Amino acid sequence: MSFVDPYRARTLRDPSQLGATPFFNRGRSKSLRALIEPHLNPDGTLKVSYPDPRVVWEWNNRVMARPADYQPRGPLNPFYLNEHYSGGDPNSAMVDDEFTAAVDLAVRWSVMGDYEAGAAAVRIVEAWSRVTAIETNAGSTMNFANHWPIILEAALMVGDHPEYTRPTHKRLEGVTTLGLASAELIGGIATNNLGAWANCYTFAAAVFLIDQDLFERAIIRWRTLFDYAVVNNVPVEEVHRQSSGQGDGSFGLWYSNFFLYGMVAAAEWARFGGVWLYDYKSNTDRSTFKDFAMQVRAWTRYPETFPYNTSGTPSGTPRILAHDDILQALWPTPEGAWLLANFPTG
Repeated sequence: MSFVDPYRARTLRDPSQLGATPFFNRGRSKSLRALIEPHLNPDGTLKVSYPDPRVVWEWNNRVMARPADYQPRGPLNPFYLNEHYSGGDPNSAMVDDEFTAAVDLAVRWSVMGDYEAGAAAVRIVEAWSRVTAIETNAGSTMNFANHWPIILEAALMVGDHPEYTRPTHKRLEGVTTLGLASAELIGGIATNNLGAWANCYTFAAAVFLIDQDLFERAIIRWRTLFDYAVVNNVPVEEVHRQSSGQGDGSFGLWYSNFFLYGMVAAAEWARFGGVWLYDYKSNTDRSTFKDFAMQVRAWTRYPETFPYNTSGTPSGTPRILAHDDILQALWPTPEGAWLLANFPTG
């Protein structure tokens, strides 16, 4: 009999995982509850006083701050947002808030068994299951691709709630299938952040639809995208970005992170679907996903070292993104620890 070490065990392919609840699955929810319960405040609010300020902020100000009587404002039908760079779009703000509310409330159900919070999450996903069309402008297609997986995550977490119905699930399947055309439109051949987020959508759709063929195509696309988009561990489509399009690199550090975020989000959907992508090595040069991620991390920690900004305005790091937590857990470094410590909330 032979055994594998823990790292090797988690990298092994497991097709049986496709369709399982990602992120807040039963085991992780149980572990999180065990972590939180000893630190609950005695006032009955289920808020915590916990040694890690990141946990305190996310739990108290997001998960527990959502009202259990939350009533959805959506859906947008057709799903329509302004062009990506126009700004000031009330629909965009509403989608951001409503979709994340669905997950926050679903976490309460998954971790704490809060029936009313779970029912509120169901109301949100049920409302948005009634989308029947998606506009084809850049704002709508891009934002649908990188937001709809949040609804799918919430739906999978409340799939065992008594108020989650089969008709709701079937409608969500329909909207998800409809969204595949939008994902293909923005990212079918793109080798930049659009491609990364379209690929993330495809993974999420494959998991929700339990579509093995679609999942396999998403794996191929993720690897191919990395082959074309990353050269010498540099995201070549992103580093010269201005606020819109290629140029002086003034937004290059931000777009490098946004591309990395999309690739990590896709890899996480893949991981919970049974496939490990983090050890990938390019077929076109010696770039590896780890070395690429560490390069972006180093620039983010020391933005003055980002060499592609010729605008005259120094690059900066005003915030971090969710991939920083994930990658620091996987590949801890002093740079990653500094970023988490200095951007501790929100």
